[in-house]
Amino acid sequence: MTEGQFDAPAESTVVDGLSARLGVALPKDYADFLKEHNGGEGFIGDSYVIFLSNRLRLAAIQSVWRTRYG
Repeated sequence: MTEGQFDAPAESTVVDGLSARLGVALPKDYADFLKEHNGGEGFIGDSYVIFLSNRLRLAAIQSVWRTRYG
């Protein structure tokens, strides 16, 4: 990331609990990212990117997941 900031780490129990509540394993790289940075936002080249974090309510994540993947 050329400009921006990463958020503080998420607790491992929160990230692991998200996987359990969704009923699916998060990709290891993404889980590791959340445990190190817990999201963030900024520029990558000319694109502004927002990485998801626990700032989103778990219920919203579950709802989107179930809508898309049943």
